[in-house]
Amino acid sequence: MKKHLIWALAALAVTAISCNKPVTPDPGPEPEKTAPKILSASLRGAGGATEIIAGESAKFTASLENDNTGTLASYSLRVMHQGWTLAMSEGELSGNSETLNIDLDLAPGAITEAFYPDVQLTVVNSNNLSTSKKLSDAENVLIKPEPAPEKLYLVDNNSSVYEMALFSPGFYKTDADLAAIGTSFKVAEKVNGSSIDESGKVWGSFPVPDSESFGLLWLGFNIATQKVEKMINFTVVADITKMAEDYGHGVFWDMEFHKDCKVVFEGYGANAEEMVQKDRFDCFDGNTARYTGHTNKWEVYFIKSEKWIVLRDHWYTSGITKCLWVTGANASLPMLPIGVRPLNWFSEGSELPTSGLSCVTRDGVIWEVLLYMKGNFEVKVYDAWSWANEQQWTSITPNLFTITPMEVDPETGKLDGNYGVAGSDFLEGYYLLKFNAETNEAGLYRYE
Repeated sequence: MKKHLIWALAALAVTAISCNKPVTPDPGPEPEKTAPKILSASLRGAGGATEIIAGESAKFTASLENDNTGTLASYSLRVMHQGWTLAMSEGELSGNSETLNIDLDLAPGAITEAFYPDVQLTVVNSNNLSTSKKLSDAENVLIKPEPAPEKLYLVDNNSSVYEMALFSPGFYKTDADLAAIGTSFKVAEKVNGSSIDESGKVWGSFPVPDSESFGLLWLGFNIATQKVEKMINFTVVADITKMAEDYGHGVFWDMEFHKDCKVVFEGYGANAEEMVQKDRFDCFDGNTARYTGHTNKWEVYFIKSEKWIVLRDHWYTSGITKCLWVTGANASLPMLPIGVRPLNWFSEGSELPTSGLSCVTRDGVIWEVLLYMKGNFEVKVYDAWSWANEQQWTSITPNLFTITPMEVDPETGKLDGNYGVAGSDFLEGYYLLKFNAETNEAGLYRYE
């Protein structure tokens, strides 16, 4: 009996001790880690202005937050326009909330029309999770060109004055006979008789540009780029009634163009400006235009079904005159209707004028072509109408297009690659593809 009493007392003691022991609650599942939040963001001018003049500074502000599962770690801000970076800012963050106030010097360079820049903010937290935000127009600042005067004055080194009328936004050109112009000139906002009025803006001095001995029809000045333009006294008449036929297309087989010459389109209707490649023609005035490409003898095709006018190098000039071709898939000429005659790897017959496109150059180094490009585009560059003349290249705008590596195709066993394809920021639309023939570097730039 005594023995059982001892065991009972011992059990009671243990129970008492265990009743007084603190109980650790079950922590449950670990909270799910979440990405940081961008509560608000905006880009504004001085005093909160929603519009600024090109060259003025702006302030970017943003309110950031992260919950208790992590802390803010870093941010990256990029301001772009047509593929060009206007401003960038990167930095470290800390804590669970922070406000960004970043002064930006926006230098868009030459602009003639107002635009909203592409502004994107990316925030990363300590869990390596990120959030990105692209500003809407309502959150953004409108960048406007400088107000333009109605006319300017060209004053040469002989004190002769030539009035320059406004031809297009930011661009002025002369109308008078330039046969007696001097060797240099300035452009002025105001004149007093034959003298420049220094109370207005003055640009220059500029040398009178070369005219290849043809003489000058006009001189022009762009106040945004501060660049002198010209039209030489050489005229190309593209008369539709004098075209030959090739696979249902009209064609001039050997038409000579000189850089900055005058081109007259006869018989194509009132809409010739919408029919041409705009990377090689500008300054349209009725049915006349300026040719801006390099001096060359072109095949000039008129695609009747689409009403396109296409300049194409002769395929047999390889090794005789410098040329550059772009071909591929899921990209096409930039004229309407879009995409009906896409690039198609040097196909011939009726596709010959549009399956591979000729580039133009202004300095013999940078070659370019304007394209409409879809998200699945793939293109290559050749310096002759031949598979053997494929150019190896590198991209200097990898956010818009990248070059695929050379790899062995497991199905064919052949080495393939070197395709230009879409980058992470690419959006379907119009692009100018530029290729440096000396460095084999290429860039893709939005065209608007």
